Amino acid sequence: MRLRVRIIFQLIRSFFSKVPGPDKRGQSFLRFRVFPTDCVVKYMGNDRHHAFMDCGRLDLLLQYVRLSELIRYRISPFVYTVDILYNEPIQLFSKFTLISTLVDWDKNFFWIEHHFVQDGRVMVTAISKNGIKYRGRILPPSEFLAEVVPGIVSRVKSDHGAPAINAMVHFLKKRLRQVNRQLAVWLDEVF
Repeated sequence: MRLRVRIIFQLIRSFFSKVPGPDKRGQSFLRFRVFPTDCVVKYMGNDRHHAFMDCGRLDLLLQYVRLSELIRYRISPFVYTVDILYNEPIQLFSKFTLISTLVDWDKNFFWIEHHFVQDGRVMVTAISKNGIKYRGRILPPSEFLAEVVPGIVSRVKSDHGAPAINAMVHFLKKRLRQVNRQLAVWLDEVF
């Protein structure tokens, strides 16, 4: 089943589902089955992991903002970078659960952790750095949470993730800054 069909089902389901309570927000549980269109030979391809994570991010976003508001205000979520650790491959026709959790945000981006879980084992872990474009500019998360989704800042706090997760996010932020500096030096030397 192509991902577009899965997303359409997810959007239809969002019309009929209730918005989760404040204590349930910030985490998404989606169940999937691996179909032949998701596979390279007999395992799920790495490009499909990114596509499934898009479903998790969309589900998280729909917990805070209705689809009609996304369309009306032209809110455009985007992914800046993703760091993935593949523990084990996910096989054809197997079921898995994607757990996506909003773990942190800084002045420009949201950090979301994704776990692909199968039979109680974590098969793949990823952390993505995400932003939101609103009215032609990148909207700071605090502004998005305060203006577009009033009252949410009091319900989801930046430090609600486990300390190990936040330490990993801070490590990735630092590593990205180092890579960007190295890339700038390299580009200066080349050009």
